Amino acid sequence: MNYVINPNENFDPIVKIDDRNEKDNIYKLINSKIVFDGINYNKPHYNHIETSGFYSSSIIFYGMNELKDLFLKYHLIFPHYRRKNNNTLGSFRAFVDNEVNLLVDEEKINEKLSRIEIDYTINIFSKTDKLDIKREFVNSYNDSSFVIKYEIKNTTNNMVNIDISNDIKEIFINEDIFDKPYYLLFNIYDNGIKDRINKALNQNESYIFYSIISVSYNKEKLVINPIDDFNKRLKFRDDIKNNLDIKLNNDVVDKEIEMTKYRTFESVYNLACGYIHSPGGGNYYASVWTNDQIEYSAPLAALIDYKYMRYAIENTLSMYEEYMYKDEPLVSSIIAENTSYWNGAKDRGDGAMYLYGASLYLLILGDKEKALKYSKAIKWCIDYSISKINKYGILESDSDELENRFESGNANLSVNSLFYKGLIYASRLFNELGIDNDYLYVASKLKENIIKNFHHDNKWYYALRCDDNEIKILEKNNLRSHISYLLIMDILDFKDDVYNELLSNKLLNENGFKTIETSDVYWDRITLMSLRGLFRSGKVNEAYDILKSYSNNRLLNKHVPYPVEAYPEGNQAHLAAESSLYVRIFLEGLLGFEPISFNKFSLTFNIPDDVSNIKINNFFYSSMNHSIKIEKINNELYYSFDNSIKKHIRNKEVIIQDV
Repeated sequence: MNYVINPNENFDPIVKIDDRNEKDNIYKLINSKIVFDGINYNKPHYNHIETSGFYSSSIIFYGMNELKDLFLKYHLIFPHYRRKNNNTLGSFRAFVDNEVNLLVDEEKINEKLSRIEIDYTINIFSKTDKLDIKREFVNSYNDSSFVIKYEIKNTTNNMVNIDISNDIKEIFINEDIFDKPYYLLFNIYDNGIKDRINKALNQNESYIFYSIISVSYNKEKLVINPIDDFNKRLKFRDDIKNNLDIKLNNDVVDKEIEMTKYRTFESVYNLACGYIHSPGGGNYYASVWTNDQIEYSAPLAALIDYKYMRYAIENTLSMYEEYMYKDEPLVSSIIAENTSYWNGAKDRGDGAMYLYGASLYLLILGDKEKALKYSKAIKWCIDYSISKINKYGILESDSDELENRFESGNANLSVNSLFYKGLIYASRLFNELGIDNDYLYVASKLKENIIKNFHHDNKWYYALRCDDNEIKILEKNNLRSHISYLLIMDILDFKDDVYNELLSNKLLNENGFKTIETSDVYWDRITLMSLRGLFRSGKVNEAYDILKSYSNNRLLNKHVPYPVEAYPEGNQAHLAAESSLYVRIFLEGLLGFEPISFNKFSLTFNIPDDVSNIKINNFFYSSMNHSIKIEKINNELYYSFDNSIKKHIRNKEVIIQDV
């Protein structure tokens, strides 16, 4: 076995991802599984994928060289166990490979990669001269364990003898720790923990055992039940797959929706501070961010009946409240199991992010008691944001969500657009609660000033520099994909100027939308938000073409199967909140979903020509599951809600739906 405790890097160098898509798909969609055929693929291939459970996360590095030799290594993260620098990056981590010794007839094996299958779990198939080996992976829902299920089959005409053991049983971790020592433990399991397994396999006989890598303060009290872990993953699959079940009759798009739901909702951790949702990616655990968890993920959490995600979102809303009610900006991130915070980019407009996500979440949820609980926090976010409106009538902030990676001046479109739409949602929410407000008026004045200050000469400028004497368009104000926030938040004046910038070859390429025209850097989050905005504002067929291309690249091309954080930063890590943005495209984009009150929402249809029907089952609104069906019959659109009588509709038509 090889291991590195708290490695300096998140990814093994061999799995470094580049941004070039292959001409032909590397993976195939077979029987609703994402499949890599190692036997018939004749080039080296290396990749990484993240998967998570309540107490741990794992980034699996896998692949093969030109001889098809299996490469397999794990980056394991245990957020509940903390390091001495108990900060954002303070989760205990380990690189591990060859965690079990597997001898066949007293000889070491040489495995060749034969197949990868990705569905709700990851399955890796390999071959030796005597065995077929299948590995399936799950992060435990019961404790801080990573579980590998091995299924070994004798492919010879003779009996073979297998010997399974661990080189190392335990590693005592007593350096670089936060509170008290703990153990990294390695166990093999077959109806109980075993020191060693010796087994004779007859021709075509198969055998299953488990390898478990755990962290524990007290190794004597460790209870292992890997079969239960896999059963709970099956339960998780059913909970997520069947809720907000969206189908467009496009196999690739439909599968990507399913996979992104898994990635979003598996990234919930049960920690000392309670359930929280964290991004992942090798760095970001036991911590929450106002954009990732509240702006991006909370609205999706309200639409899916999965209680652990709702626990996590509401816990996050409460944790942030501890940093309110003073004349200081809301912190950007609460870290290390709610023991500290990070605010390194200063005010990113986090109050506007909280306002938008929390108001939208609570409107969809339709729970008056919960809405009242967070109404004070929402009001503070509004009051603080209003205090940052300058003499030009626009909201100032120190940065935006990209934290000064790119110039954002001291006033930018994304923060102002978020605040505008957040005010509208807050007004609707407070009206339901009987709380007087003038937020629609504040929103209307803000919209006027956004147009006045950010739009000049048929062009939208993303960032401004405001001072007491004048307001300046920055000299380096190149085209930015974040102008799509205007479309997402329904600021549609001069929307053709947004389209002209966004859809130009200066921003749009095979990977989606670049962050800025002068750099090849891209973040999937802005591609996904831009697609939602393009659909929502009526640029339907163009958006669908981009969506199909993007979905194919992420599901079946070089790096699968989820949206990624960024390139080149982060090695295209599979952060969870980006996946939530993919799912939101369909309800909020194609159907123009808009919550109006606790028992009413509107739809504005944006159906592409190539889509013949859309079915959405079990979307959660006002604490009940509902269904929507759009059918195209003789080139005419028909709509039904909860199996009601079909109603003839047209694109851009608005339907007010009572629930």
